[in-house]
Amino acid sequence: MGVVAFSISQQNLIDKLISKRRQQDLSKEEFFKSDKAEPFFVKNLETVQGDERDTIIFSVAYAKDSQGRLLLNFGPINRAGGERRLNVAFTRAKYNVQIVSSMHHTDIDLSKTKSVGARLLKEYLDFAENGEIALERSVTINPFEQYDSEFEMEVCDFLRENGFIVDTQVGCSSYKIDLAIKVPDSSKYVLAIECDGATYHSSRNARDRDRLRQEILERMGWKFYRIWSTDWFRNKRTEKERLLTAAKEAINNCDIKSNENQKKSSDFSFEEVATVKHFEFPKYIMADDIKTARKCGYDRLAVIRAIVELESPISEEWLLKRLSFLFGREKVTSVVRSEYYYLTRRFSVYNIVRKNGFLYLQGKDIPMLRVPMENALVIRDVKYIAPEEIALGMKEILKRNISVAKGGFFRLVAQQLGFSRMGNGIQDCLESALRLISKDIEINDWIITLK
Repeated sequence: MGVVAFSISQQNLIDKLISKRRQQDLSKEEFFKSDKAEPFFVKNLETVQGDERDTIIFSVAYAKDSQGRLLLNFGPINRAGGERRLNVAFTRAKYNVQIVSSMHHTDIDLSKTKSVGARLLKEYLDFAENGEIALERSVTINPFEQYDSEFEMEVCDFLRENGFIVDTQVGCSSYKIDLAIKVPDSSKYVLAIECDGATYHSSRNARDRDRLRQEILERMGWKFYRIWSTDWFRNKRTEKERLLTAAKEAINNCDIKSNENQKKSSDFSFEEVATVKHFEFPKYIMADDIKTARKCGYDRLAVIRAIVELESPISEEWLLKRLSFLFGREKVTSVVRSEYYYLTRRFSVYNIVRKNGFLYLQGKDIPMLRVPMENALVIRDVKYIAPEEIALGMKEILKRNISVAKGGFFRLVAQQLGFSRMGNGIQDCLESALRLISKDIEINDWIITLK
């Protein structure tokens, strides 16, 4: 394991704190021995070159100031070539990357800086927090038809004449695909087409670059088809038939996978497998924060009590975001947190219980998993849902289904909560909730059964 700090001062502070902890606890000294092949290290962006570890922890350590402002001064990242330092640091991990950050990607306003390093940091934080959704956001298409050659334009026209939807120059940053075939009535690409001309054959660097790009994008789910210009012009009829076959297969395989996914989802739908038909989870009823504040005369404790009474268990973080206006701020600042924590001293008088970042109302039962209202403007982030609430919903599903495959089970719970995709954050929260009912279930070959 290794730690990469974004500045020397951060590195020194982390080193100092770890040294202090090591003096108190000698049980981890094995990891620090210099004669080990890969001992634990703490370095900064400019000194980490050449080092690799299974897991790398990044300490970003930039954040908003007491006024809620983020100064876009990211040290070496801002300087020319700062993006290369980030690329080197990000590739030090063999298997796993952990990011420790006091800011979100949305806090970096690129309209205030032209730094390529700042843009890369923003995109990386976005991916760390949101996974594949962030990649989809960064995929762009050229708004104007652009081709590298007449050969490429001819291929594109041929595909469109045969009914395929084709975009040109699709991708992220410098990773551009010549042509990409899209599923009708969707934003999903199913086939990347590379049109390689004479310059490709004569350039080893181009071949190596494109081979690496193809490997990376294939790991992300892209399918590739490469057309050689020499083959196209020598035997156009055969090449056109091969291309049409590949394009049709890509579309058809996508349809099959979609049908399989729909089938898997329906396998776990309440209408088809539940013993009680038309079962529905209760809806999450959210307080009108402004009206509640007015009704309570803007008394902070009274407002919190009223919302907790209606919505408990409720995430403290989410509650603070919604009620920051009560503290004279638009966002959750250090001032808001300080004044809130002062209020928590009196929570017991109002029968409010704090536990693991959530507020509970003493004497009130944990509710069954609550799902979003139809056409809800706000959907609770999964991290704002108490694990006990999710666990009760899981148990109810198992009662009605007897046994389910874990993957389908998790997808169903995520769908009930209003999420169309299941990233790592949702997966982790569902795993935590499942552990709460571990005594009541059995898991064999990823099949979950209620005891």
